[in-house]
Amino acid sequence: MSENSSLRHGYDSVIFDIDGTLWNAAASTAAAWTEVFSRHNIQITVTTADIEGVAGRPYLDCLRIVFKQFDGFSDQATLLSDLAAAEKEKMVQLGGTLYPGVREGLEALASRHPLYLVSNCQDWYLDAFLEFEGLGRFFRDSTCHGKTKLKKSENILLIMEQNALKNPVYVGDTSGDHQSANQAGIDYIHVSYGFEKDHPAPVVFGNFSELVHRLS
Repeated sequence: MSENSSLRHGYDSVIFDIDGTLWNAAASTAAAWTEVFSRHNIQITVTTADIEGVAGRPYLDCLRIVFKQFDGFSDQATLLSDLAAAEKEKMVQLGGTLYPGVREGLEALASRHPLYLVSNCQDWYLDAFLEFEGLGRFFRDSTCHGKTKLKKSENILLIMEQNALKNPVYVGDTSGDHQSANQAGIDYIHVSYGFEKDHPAPVVFGNFSELVHRLS
């Protein structure tokens, strides 16, 4: 199949979420947040489950859920700066864990169809993912909430406009991903190995290899 051929059901491209869909870096984030909270005398130990439970939301929304007193915290700017620095450091040390079949699957899909990324993550986090062992070579374009400050549905539409996509499909792992795809007017595929395992969606795959087979 040539690079410009349409996918099954007329899809002309695939747009992926990152966290819970392609990899899991919750352990790195949890370690960084716990370390910084301790430094600021905030008595919260952040677990991997805490981070997985807020995944898919814009960064400040995640922080407000884990640290409920954030809006009343006296030095938000320093806290945010310290969190970003610590997360970057932990990401270099620990990275994230790709889900089984993702590397090979992305390589197979990218040889046949245009692939894109849209995430609610911060801008540096998107760049870290793209640099992770050369994953950026699989994607034609990408954006995130940290770069644009737009909602995920708006970022999906932005990627569609920038790349003249007529009928992409969005692949994610949360009800928020599903809602964003609906708001952007495109189809959604749910992966149940991610952070929201029981979300009811019209199309669900339990592993990445099944997804690749379906879209190849």
